Amino acid sequence: MLPISNCNRTAAPAYGTVRPGTASAGLKNNFQSQVREQAARRTDEYRPQVQQAAERRTADQADSAPARKTPSREDLAELAAKYNPRRMTQAEYDSFLEDLVDKGILSKSDLGHLGYRGMVVLGVESEGAHSWGVTSSWDASGMSLSQLRGLAGVASLADAGGDALTMAKLLSLQKPCAATSPEALAFAQESADAYRALAEALEAVQARRGG
Repeated sequence: MLPISNCNRTAAPAYGTVRPGTASAGLKNNFQSQVREQAARRTDEYRPQVQQAAERRTADQADSAPARKTPSREDLAELAAKYNPRRMTQAEYDSFLEDLVDKGILSKSDLGHLGYRGMVVLGVESEGAHSWGVTSSWDASGMSLSQLRGLAGVASLADAGGDALTMAKLLSLQKPCAATSPEALAFAQESADAYRALAEALEAVQARRGG
């Protein structure tokens, strides 16, 4: 079992909470509207600064991270004999990720983005607080209507019914473009990049198995 780097992420309310039974429905709806308006204003106000800071952070990390390797024929033959990208348990998926790290196809830092050991990121630390306000576009070219409908519902291997290939391909289509903090945007960009690398590896393994 490998340690997860950059995965000490949790969720916390950004503007406070309303506990059930303590306010009327009207007050709750008003509170939720205010939260959404504040988040939208904050995102628009800091969009340029956030984008620039995130780009600097991503570039710095790219310079220090080892280059990912392309799987060899031997790697693909070994992985294809052990795993079915279309049907994996969580334990098999974890083992697959560990094998990719061992072979240099993924890095240890990628694990914190890819649902290793069933973990899903709910937020990132930003200057002592927690934040997760990210806006993403999706590259949906060549996708079917059913795949488009499935985009919003897939965030983990369990959501994809054990189909790691479909999960990785869908999540790799994310193109984060704005966020409420540089940390949130950079982390979302790193996640999309990690899923693209994972999707390429899974597609290669699936092709080695005969499609």
